[in-house]
Amino acid sequence: MDQRGGPPAGHLHAEGGNMKEVFTQFCNGLTQIEALFKSKNYEFLWNPHLGYILTCPSNLGAGLRAEVRHRWYGHSRGGGFFDISNADHLGFLEVELVQMVVDGMKLLIEMEQRLEQGQAMDDLIPAQK
Repeated sequence: MDQRGGPPAGHLHAEGGNMKEVFTQFCNGLTQIEALFKSKNYEFLWNPHLGYILTCPSNLGAGLRAEVRHRWYGHSRGGGFFDISNADHLGFLEVELVQMVVDGMKLLIEMEQRLEQGQAMDDLIPAQK
């Protein structure tokens, strides 16, 4: 949290998991920042092979980390919050990275629902790449 009590700078938040709303906020904010940079004759450093060059080498590429905080009640002691985010950055568009997190959350929720019903979830586990 920052001093104003909101999420840290650079983080967008939407109650209820509306990823489309968060992604729209992200794109609008990025467009405003880019316009400000261009008005001062600056631009983001971009390389055709690596994508955007940022301060942290782990964020080469789109530089986007989409994260969902989800609470699982039944499968951790007393329930707990887990942060789910994309590990990939290179070779994907921002919208693809967000979609990976959305798809991953849908899969985790389906797994949890099966476990709650006493059903196996082995067939839902994706093959290793």
